[in-house]
Amino acid sequence: MAMVISTNTASISAQRHLHESRKDLDVAMERLSSGQRINSAADDSAGLAIRGKMTSQIKGLDQAVRNANDAISMAQSAEGGIEESTQILQRMRTLAMQASNDTNTASDRANLNDELTDLQAELTRIAETATFNNQNLLEGTMTGSTFQIGHKAGETIALTIADMSADSIGSQNRIVVDVTSAAISGDALNISLDTTDDTYDFAAITYTTSSAETKSEFAKNTAAALNQNDTFSTNYTASVDPITSSEIIIQRHDGSSITKAEVGVTAVAAASGTITAAAADDKDPLLISATSVTTRSKAQEAVVAIDNALAEVSRERANLGAFQNRLEHAVSNMMNMSANTADARSVVADADYAQESSSLAKNQILQQAGTAMLAQANAQSQTVLSLLK
Repeated sequence: MAMVISTNTASISAQRHLHESRKDLDVAMERLSSGQRINSAADDSAGLAIRGKMTSQIKGLDQAVRNANDAISMAQSAEGGIEESTQILQRMRTLAMQASNDTNTASDRANLNDELTDLQAELTRIAETATFNNQNLLEGTMTGSTFQIGHKAGETIALTIADMSADSIGSQNRIVVDVTSAAISGDALNISLDTTDDTYDFAAITYTTSSAETKSEFAKNTAAALNQNDTFSTNYTASVDPITSSEIIIQRHDGSSITKAEVGVTAVAAASGTITAAAADDKDPLLISATSVTTRSKAQEAVVAIDNALAEVSRERANLGAFQNRLEHAVSNMMNMSANTADARSVVADADYAQESSSLAKNQILQQAGTAMLAQANAQSQTVLSLLK
């Protein structure tokens, strides 16, 4: 092999290997100090993109869990207020039942009514003051409130809480068909509803007697016939006024507006023509705030109104319970998804300490050996000078 001094091939090769080992040593030290396999796009561009998406998902899920827990706390606060409202309504019902008894004098009923009035005011006060994070929960403003329960846009759950004040709780718009006389065999009453336009939503529903009936019996059986009709019962309910026993009350399930203009009533009399029915009439909603127990009849009306209110309270508490249970399951699922995604991200992006420690030790040895070999390669030029002596 020729001896030259212009080009030291051994030195160049030693420098190249020393540079490579130095670069690998720097990578191993960076990964060990950061704990990350990917510290720049140059390390793994595809892996960096995957890690970014996984990180967004994990952070979104973690925030969604916090959102869900906040929503659970809000629902629990609302339920606490509704629970107390339930106790108040139960006491009001007890007062109304007591006032319905004619052993009470007018003075006794006035005293009972004083307590009832105070309880009405407390119902409204609770509705107006039950708040969470300065947001009122029970005065009807929680309509379609949405909660972000997921890491993507649109992954929301909605919640509506009805107005729990004495002016609204349990109130239902209703219409009344008054059966005004008894019926004989063959008498019938046709009832149909028009809720949107000039055509009725369904064909007239008819109950026809098979024998003589009192007007109370006829009203009861007609209401039952309405409720047994699938089309009617989808949106409406019919009942008999417990006080008059002869009025058929028609209401929407959701308590929304319904007027006499929507109802068609036709009495179909038998040959003797004994059955008559008054046209449908609007009737004021039963309001808790308007109830009184100063007379027996008013006390009876109060019982009906309070029963409606208790039914609505029960529905609201059931809805809140279902909402909380749903969120609990959502939290559990999101925590599981977050943990699994974090584990997958670790596989993609985290440094393997055993592997990197081995790489560090190897490249440290290569650095030492490369430095020594570079020194020897550089010394070869000095050997050539000995030929000139």
